[in-house]
Amino acid sequence: MGNQTTELQEVPRLAKELGLLKLYLKREDKHPYGSQKGRSIPYLIDLYTKEGFEKFAISSSGNAALAAGLYIKEKNKSIENPISLEIFIGEKIDSAKEKFLRERLTDTNIKIVKTERPKQELIKKTAGGDVKSLRQSTDENALVGYFDLASELILVEGLSDIFVGASSGTASEGIATGLFQKHSHISHHIVQTTRCHTLAQAVFPKKVWETEESIAGAIVDNIGYRKERVAKYVKKSKGGAWVVSNQEIKSAIDLLKKTEKIELTSNGILSVAGLIQAINEGKKFKGTVACVAGGK
Repeated sequence: MGNQTTELQEVPRLAKELGLLKLYLKREDKHPYGSQKGRSIPYLIDLYTKEGFEKFAISSSGNAALAAGLYIKEKNKSIENPISLEIFIGEKIDSAKEKFLRERLTDTNIKIVKTERPKQELIKKTAGGDVKSLRQSTDENALVGYFDLASELILVEGLSDIFVGASSGTASEGIATGLFQKHSHISHHIVQTTRCHTLAQAVFPKKVWETEESIAGAIVDNIGYRKERVAKYVKKSKGGAWVVSNQEIKSAIDLLKKTEKIELTSNGILSVAGLIQAINEGKKFKGTVACVAGGK
């Protein structure tokens, strides 16, 4: 149910503006479960319900929580014994984000809990073994959900480079794993923010970026459990790691809107902002480029 294809949208006017042969947006922001997280989390839920789990928990205030909640809400309509989900969100969550989650996730089996330390509450909740954590960053099964996204991306004729916004790096590693064995000629680029750039630091250990609060609030993983493996794929594919500022994010939003009349969020535009930074720094692209557009 989670593996649903998304639009691969050519953006010729933006490509011309940037001096590229061809440029595509992979519209994961239009995924039925809100973002590319809708690839992996439904897969995990199906996998673990088959193993007998009926209770799940997650610490997230954004795309992961939305994907989990929407999928469970839908799944409960077709099963005899409904499954439950507890979502732990931080006390400082943006009020609009909290309202959005509560309005969309109306299933009585879904509980949203506001707490000072969401991740610690998740660990405590799942410690007994009867509640399954949906935390992707430390679950190797989470990678499998992104293989379908990789298989959709390789349908792009002449594809040479892929740009992906990254937080924990799960989607990045999943896409790279799905691509690399048969399509190692495709360069893999990750994009992070000046607020959170743990993965980029693993690619360029000696480079230091400024640390300002980012308007791309979904990029939050400062631990980087997957950082060494993501860095390996980036380097081996001759890709890059790009760290964008708030101004670069805003400029990318404006340029996409001006050239293509497409509006993406601050999180959704990260891959495009990274591509623009790469071009501004002198990076040359000989083939077609694809940017994965994330969700809210």
